[in-house]
Amino acid sequence: MFFSKAPSMTLGIAALAAPGRGPRDDLWMGSAAGEPIPWRVLSREGNGGRYRNAAGEEVSGPALLLVTSCLLGNHFQDGIKKDSDLRFYQEGTEPDTEDPALLWRQSAARAWCGDFFASCLSPLEQEAVLAVWKDDPEYSPVGWSSRPVPGASGILDGDRVFFLSAQEVENEEYGFKNKQRIVEHLWWTRSYRGTRNYRGRGEYGAGITINGGLQQATCDSRQFARPAVVLDPAAVLFTTPAPQGWRLTLRDRTRETFSLGQPVREGQTLVLPYRNAFPADVPDPAGERVSVIVAAPDGTARDYRAIARPAAPDGVARLELSGLKRKKGDRLLVFSERQEEKQVTGYASPLIQVPEN
Repeated sequence: MFFSKAPSMTLGIAALAAPGRGPRDDLWMGSAAGEPIPWRVLSREGNGGRYRNAAGEEVSGPALLLVTSCLLGNHFQDGIKKDSDLRFYQEGTEPDTEDPALLWRQSAARAWCGDFFASCLSPLEQEAVLAVWKDDPEYSPVGWSSRPVPGASGILDGDRVFFLSAQEVENEEYGFKNKQRIVEHLWWTRSYRGTRNYRGRGEYGAGITINGGLQQATCDSRQFARPAVVLDPAAVLFTTPAPQGWRLTLRDRTRETFSLGQPVREGQTLVLPYRNAFPADVPDPAGERVSVIVAAPDGTARDYRAIARPAAPDGVARLELSGLKRKKGDRLLVFSERQEEKQVTGYASPLIQVPEN
């Protein structure tokens, strides 16, 4: 894919705006029933939890809290907006406990989140999603005159995909406004209300409705799912504009050995020998590229172009400097990637800076 507006492309997550910080375009990640899934950035500082990456390392600092812009159902093969047959607990399976953290951890809703993680995200997308540990405080939802949602210590216990809490759903800093139409149907939160209906079924907060504010729904009722994740910014190499949002390019662990030899200047051409542009077991190199980004000091891409279409892992790329959009202080970054039109998320090697010539 080539872009006519290269400056819209940025390194890392700089282009992804949280509520109130810029245009609220979707980003695209994963797929369900062959359809790409749109996500909203709710926060660039995570959700106040503790995080570990796929390698088990603790992660601190910025983290992207995302929630799907669309509503999902129980059966992914039926499409991402068509099936609301999702119960927090299947009828007759709710455990005899009032512990709100345990009720979430043993729920069919949490099991659904695990199925979503395995079925709808690619292996490299899964690696970019952080495991989350979090306690939920006691919270009184807007407009509820009855008892508040009780605190839930340890409710998120290494969860990679989860539902938002009642407090997160009504957090205006995340972009949710009371009395604002968010979606057309109810969708589950992870928060137990602390009461039961006349049949003894637990009641949970169900997402903001057309009239605003949380409603309540019993555990065996059928509502939509709106999963959330916390994305590791360190896994995002760059973002590029896509229809109605952004496309992520993630670091591809199978391309870690991509390397450059000594660049040679031949007039207005920079000759760049490279090795390991793609894994040796790639069945068809037709989509393989060695590409270059000219990055301004603030991370904005001034130029982005493919400079080689390698037929073998090792070869030579030639970069014509005369037409390159470049200013003093810019970095020249070279990497390998695979370009596929139907691929929602891009994957690339680490970005290698070319020494000044």
